Amino acid sequence: MLLFTAATNVLVAQELENLMAMNTDKPAANNHSAILHTDGNDGLTRSDEVIVSSYFTLAGQFIRPYMVVTNDGVSFDPVLLNGQQQASFRFENDHVEYVTGGKTYRLDISSINQLQNRNGNCLVTGKIEIKVDATKIDGEKVNEVGVFIDHENHISFIKIGKAEYYLEP
Repeated sequence: MLLFTAATNVLVAQELENLMAMNTDKPAANNHSAILHTDGNDGLTRSDEVIVSSYFTLAGQFIRPYMVVTNDGVSFDPVLLNGQQQASFRFENDHVEYVTGGKTYRLDISSINQLQNRNGNCLVTGKIEIKVDATKIDGEKVNEVGVFIDHENHISFIKIGKAEYYLEP
């Protein structure tokens, strides 16, 4: 019972952080979060560059992944992102800006949930589930952006629609 109460308190605190972030005009600032910088890697975000504990620490971040895997159930072919294929995410307090194929999409946030995986055998320990207003992107209806977190609170990958975006190792 004590563990359940402690877990509930953590989830309530994270939800309060997320609500504060959504209702603030300024992007969230956090000493533990790194803003993207370029050092010869074409502006790609390294997997160890950003530490995320909740959406509040993700807000204000600009992420440029280096690889995408389209998980359409038919194939699992990773594609390195360069040139015209580059993609990026900018997480703000009330929306997520997603750039792909030279087009910019503003995905307005309707709710944020944080899920935790307590199974020690899994590489992914958490997910920030960002529900967004339904938007059609390349013929696919998107209503969620999922940010998957690893054991060190780094972004494992970002899922939007059938696409999974991975950061530079």
